[in-house]
Amino acid sequence: MDTGIDRRESYISKEKLQRISQHLASIDPVLVPFATQLVLPPYKDLSNPEIFARHTEQLQPTDLVAVHLTDAFPADGIIHPTVYYNPAVLRFSIHLTINSVAEDVEFHGAKWSWKDRRYAVLIPFGKIMPRIDVYNPGDTIVMDDLELPEGTIILKDTGSPEALPPAGQAQVVQTDYSQAGEQLNGFHRAVYEQIIKIGYFPQLSNIYTGWYSGGWNGYRNIHAEFCRRYGLTMGTGHRGHWSKGIESFSRYLEGIFRENSEPEEKEAQFRSAVQEAQDNFLSGGNKHNPFYIPGIPEKYKQTLVQLLKRYGQQFPEVEIPDS
Repeated sequence: MDTGIDRRESYISKEKLQRISQHLASIDPVLVPFATQLVLPPYKDLSNPEIFARHTEQLQPTDLVAVHLTDAFPADGIIHPTVYYNPAVLRFSIHLTINSVAEDVEFHGAKWSWKDRRYAVLIPFGKIMPRIDVYNPGDTIVMDDLELPEGTIILKDTGSPEALPPAGQAQVVQTDYSQAGEQLNGFHRAVYEQIIKIGYFPQLSNIYTGWYSGGWNGYRNIHAEFCRRYGLTMGTGHRGHWSKGIESFSRYLEGIFRENSEPEEKEAQFRSAVQEAQDNFLSGGNKHNPFYIPGIPEKYKQTLVQLLKRYGQQFPEVEIPDS
């Protein structure tokens, strides 16, 4: 497989090998034996952001692999967002990490983890770059269905006997999820090892700092320059994206109709929610409303309107706005 990584360098200094080994050990010591496979040109020493920062223009799309951890197998080679499987939850976004796995996230007492997912999808970043809505190494966003390009690998546990449907242009690779490292569980270890095997340099990342090494985020300016050169929008990931607001609102609506409240109370809550949708998502730009979320494309507003109308069938007297 052509990964775009230049492996012609035949000599690696002891100092560079030591840096790379230390970098891999910060992810998990079990990865250290792979250090000699990560022989990159000197200006692409991704183990040391201080060195690499002097050559910010050298980060290329071919250095990057996008990783998506999921329980939903991308049948026919397409990753679908949550709304495809559950139309009541307006999560239109697909989330990717770059050269890394998704770390646990805690927010307002809730916790999300991707440590025990069934599949890992590894996608050559350069081949999906036109689809990137917001770039963040710890939480890159693509909106709507994502067709997997040639060169994509889907990891599947060798311990799972299931038969899988066709995966389009993607290649399914079976690997062992049962062997945990010192810091990584078996699934994340398998993903990191696969990242290295197909020619990419692994990183730690999270939604707050992006890549980090030794607890220090020295890569931020490198990624900002990368985005500037390739016309990408660098953002804070889901927490700062307009889609989070509309998704959270849909989950709030779902909760109204899931609870066993009295019809009058439920109607009052729904009426209030409709007004909230009008003020926060559909108003077209109410400058006097501090909660209005600008920049929502019209097609997503219409999806929200259709969801409100489906719920509104129970309360025909509640007027639903068209947009």
